[in-house]
Amino acid sequence: MNQIVNSDESRLNQEHLQQEFAFFHVNKARIMKLIRSNRRSIKQLFEQIAVIIENDFQEVTDLIELDNALTKMNAYIIIAYLNAVEDHDVEFKYITRFPSLVFKMNLNKLKIIQRLKIVGDDSYLNYLPPEIGMMTELRVLEVSDCLIKKIPKEIGLLTKLEILNVAGDPIAVLPKEIGNLSHLKELHIGNNPRLTELPSEVGELLALEVLQAAHDSLKVLPEALARLSRLREMNVSYNQLKDIPESYSKLTKLTMLKVDHNDIKVLPGDLSKLIH
Repeated sequence: MNQIVNSDESRLNQEHLQQEFAFFHVNKARIMKLIRSNRRSIKQLFEQIAVIIENDFQEVTDLIELDNALTKMNAYIIIAYLNAVEDHDVEFKYITRFPSLVFKMNLNKLKIIQRLKIVGDDSYLNYLPPEIGMMTELRVLEVSDCLIKKIPKEIGLLTKLEILNVAGDPIAVLPKEIGNLSHLKELHIGNNPRLTELPSEVGELLALEVLQAAHDSLKVLPEALARLSRLREMNVSYNQLKDIPESYSKLTKLTMLKVDHNDIKVLPGDLSKLIH
């Protein structure tokens, strides 16, 4: 006899899986209208998942079966998008996961993508897989307003990346490997109250021109940011900052600085002239 589902961990897992299915159920018509390939497989998965839900998770195997079905659902949807790609840009909608299975099956297609967009309004994504580091041709990665709590360290392998937008994601820590993004021009990490500090490795982004970090919970800015000689815009408004490092006076390319709604009393050097 299989183990009955009754532990706290299993119940939490069950709740999250049900939320994933609920997301798919609400968007079923949109998914079936939008997707041009794998339609039969996706329809069959909807039917399979509905049966699992109706059985009310009597056994652990029900959770495993639902988890596998949801992984397949996401894989089929992502593959359908990849099959429709005509250039190097793709936007994934109506997904809750980015399965490793997709990378195993479609690595050649993923490796030539230069712009990847996943927006929370159309998705329920709560993590980025480490395999994201295999998409080495990426120039733009936008996964904003999702449920992502952690950026994998493999992000540092995307050395051609020019724009990284994770604004609105509940990320508590940026990986130090972010400093490897030598071509990064724009970093958008705002609207995230869980983010309380920036790693000093951000100071290694010597190509950075725009830093958007408003509506976070930053308490201090690293001195290393003074090395960003190409920085033109910096928005750190609505944080918990008490001062701006004196060394930021060296940022001679800076033309726009937003620091309102902090506890800053005095700005160093000529930075006060840049306040917007």
